[in-house]
Amino acid sequence: MLRHPPLGRATVTGSATTIPTGISTSKSTTVSAITALGGLLPRKYLQTDGLATLVHHRGAATLPGQGPDTSNGTTIVMLHDAGSNGNEFGALMDALDGDHSPVSFDQPGHGRSGGLDSLGSVAAMADHAASVLGAWGLTDVVLVGEGMGAAVGLELAGRP
Repeated sequence: MLRHPPLGRATVTGSATTIPTGISTSKSTTVSAITALGGLLPRKYLQTDGLATLVHHRGAATLPGQGPDTSNGTTIVMLHDAGSNGNEFGALMDALDGDHSPVSFDQPGHGRSGGLDSLGSVAAMADHAASVLGAWGLTDVVLVGEGMGAAVGLELAGRP
């Protein structure tokens, strides 16, 4: 059984994993379940466009109001699919950590970011992504997208 105590630590006992939402899975998916819950991975909120945006990253933590440390290799920004969140890239971010600076964030209305609804258009989501990157002072990044995130990445990459 997976328990998610208030301090953000997860413990696993027994042969089944029970995620706090009541979903029960096999023990082999424990790591995925912990990743899906945010586990102990670095994350922080960034306030941009009047919305709190949850940022997922690897590497050193930074002070509130500052973007994640992007000093390792290339900064790789991952944009998630509709109805998903930045945690969908957890395994890829782990694989890139150390040689690169992988980051992702939950689009408004998705995951744990602010907003009740999605932004309503790919262009609006690209605007938000540009605001997030601008707040960090990032201008030279590699964009990776899944589904809707790929469309957002193409929109963003086509801008001056």
